[in-house]
Amino acid sequence: MKYKIFMLMVVMLVIMPGCNAGKHKSSERQKEIIVFSAASLTESLTELCDEYHKKNHEVKLILNFAPSQALKASIESGTRADIFISASLNEMDQLKKNGFVQEYKVFLKNRLVIARSKNSKFNIKDIKDLAAPGLKLAAADKNVPVGFYWEKGLELAVKKGAVTEEDKALIEKNIITRELNVKDVLSKVLFGEVDAGIVYMTDVAALDSEKLETVDSMVFRQLDAVYPIAIIKESASDKEVRKLYDFILSKDGKNFFEKYRFIAD
Repeated sequence: MKYKIFMLMVVMLVIMPGCNAGKHKSSERQKEIIVFSAASLTESLTELCDEYHKKNHEVKLILNFAPSQALKASIESGTRADIFISASLNEMDQLKKNGFVQEYKVFLKNRLVIARSKNSKFNIKDIKDLAAPGLKLAAADKNVPVGFYWEKGLELAVKKGAVTEEDKALIEKNIITRELNVKDVLSKVLFGEVDAGIVYMTDVAALDSEKLETVDSMVFRQLDAVYPIAIIKESASDKEVRKLYDFILSKDGKNFFEKYRFIAD
């Protein structure tokens, strides 16, 4: 129920202008390009669009960041968007199947890590340590990509023998909160509300914090999160939209994502 209510809220909120990249003022009417993007790209994509706007003052960029599933639902409900970047293939495949996009390209990869609060009394070195009695763990809702990847990671850990079925049950019992996006999971760790949280490595990289440490896992290294990008069908012939799309996929564009530790294909 919590997730469904959030989805409805996002559908309403994204109708309003999102992050407006650039502050150039013009007496002429600017071309508006609306980009819907997974929340985990907030810092990197905002920086990229700020740079793009410096050389393209005639274009007004409007960025909307939210969980991929919520953005997909908003597009399906008729909310205007020109470019969509998802944090998983599932949402993009559904939009393609339903005729909202003609094609897409996977251009980035990400990876899960455990973010451990430095104030935690628990010594966490790998996934198995998350089964410790009394440990408080934050994860994302299963319906959003980071939560989906976490579920797959936990299943893979059992398959690879990194944890037992009993460990898995204890870890799931230790999850005291399921958040609706990765930023909220990270906030729980930063504010000391939990001992650890499952986030993307890029979210930790974007922080200059003394409050947490990153715990890697060999299991997570076998489970890359992928980011597909597409132009919405109605905007496919728009030259300005295509120009921004091509810049995002260019070597210069990918440099902005690599700065935040995304893996650029």
